[in-house]
Parts: sequence; structure tokens; C-alpha cells
Amino acid sequence: MDLPALLLLALVGALIGAVGIGGFLVVPVLVFVQGRPLREAVIAAVVAFVGAGVVSLAVVLRQPHDVHRSLRTFLAACVPGALAGALLLRVVDLRVIGLLITGAVGVAGAAQLFGWPQVDSNSSDTRAGVSKRVATTIEGVITGLASTLTGTSGPLVAMPLLAFSGVPIRERIRAGQVAQLPIALTAALVLVTAGVIAWNVALTSALALAIGVLAGMRVTPRVSPAILARAAALLMLATAAAMLVSTFG
Repeated sequence: MDLPALLLLALVGALIGAVGIGGFLVVPVLVFVQGRPLREAVIAAVVAFVGAGVVSLAVVLRQPHDVHRSLRTFLAACVPGALAGALLLRVVDLRVIGLLITGAVGVAGAAQLFGWPQVDSNSSDTRAGVSKRVATTIEGVITGLASTLTGTSGPLVAMPLLAFSGVPIRERIRAGQVAQLPIALTAALVLVTAGVIAWNVALTSALALAIGVLAGMRVTPRVSPAILARAAALLMLATAAAMLVSTFG
């Protein structure tokens, strides 16, 4: 893989590590910088997030806190969602994939830019009992499905969904980062059986992302989250526009 693409992917990983989002840029980097076909880029991106997920889990486990217990259901539910997404990825039309990526990135970018949704950041338990578990399960399935089908990382989908549930920002970031691992592993197991993975692209991308994530998680306390979030939002909107032109232009 070309050096410019690797450096950009490392920067993407740093965004994921710093603010929990950024994986939406992997596919555009592989398409626009590396010149890979869209479907191949999406599949490679999905597999590459294994590296970012491993690093995220390792860092979280070394910290005194852990992902909130109520989010374990969410992480487990990501697996069937990723399985369905991987199966659909092999047959869905490229224009549909492009439209899904554009929509997901654009909506997430607007939400991040304008601070939607407005939730009580001091409460992570706005639901109770069975209804809470059902809602958490649905959110996990949607995250796994959408993340796999669009080639974006788990945080891009997870963070807005968990925000609507009243999960505090720090727990949303941790859950989204760790969710990359079950999503990517599940999708990779499905895709490897089909022999459709460009391994040189996927493995080098995974390494670059992992290095970036580790760096991003280390510098987060030193940089204003507001500045990083605003930059990520603007990048999302620009990426959505570029993908729309590429897909339908």
C-alpha cells in the first residue's frame, strides 16, 4: 500500500482513538487515495477494524474502569448484526452501498456538528428492566449491521444510538471502540469463507489503524474534546459529499 494512504489511515485511527469516530474515512481513503474498487474497499475496511478493536479492548482492560455492564448486551448484539451485514455485503448493489455510506456519514456529521441528540450526560440509566435490554439489543444489532454494510467502524453508528439512550459520552466512546472487535471479527469470518478479502490491503490497513488508535487514546486527555469533535463533524460532511459525487457522479 502507498505511504500516503498508510499515513492517512493512521490519522483515521488517531481520530477513532481520540473521539471514538473516524472509521468512516477508511473507505474513502482506500477508494480515492489507493484507487481500490468500492466493494473491495468496504470489505477490506471491515476486516481492518479488527486491529483497532484489539487495541481498544487492550487499553480499556488496563484502565481501572470497564465498559458499563449494561453495555455488554449491546456488544453481544453487535455480532448477529455484523453477520447479517457481511452476508448482505456480498450481494447488495454498489450504488446502494454508496448511498448507505453517504447517508450514514452525512447524518452522523450533522448530528455531531449541531450536538444532536441533547441528552442528560449524567445519567446512563434512563430505561429499566426488560425494555432497556430490548432497546440495547436492537441498538447493538443495528450497529453491527450498519457498520459492516457500510465499511464504517462501530463508533460511527453506536455513538448516536447510545446517545439517544442517555449513555454518557465517555461510556459511548469506550463501547463504540470496543464494538469494533466483535463486529470486524464476525464479518471477517464470513467474508474469508467467500474468498473476497484483499488481504494485503486489509492487513496493512489494520496495522495503520491500530497504531493510530493507540496514539489517539493516549493524546485524548491533552486535546479539547470539543475541537476534536467539531473537526470530525466537518470531515464527515465533506466525506459524505465526496462519496455522493463518486457514487452518482
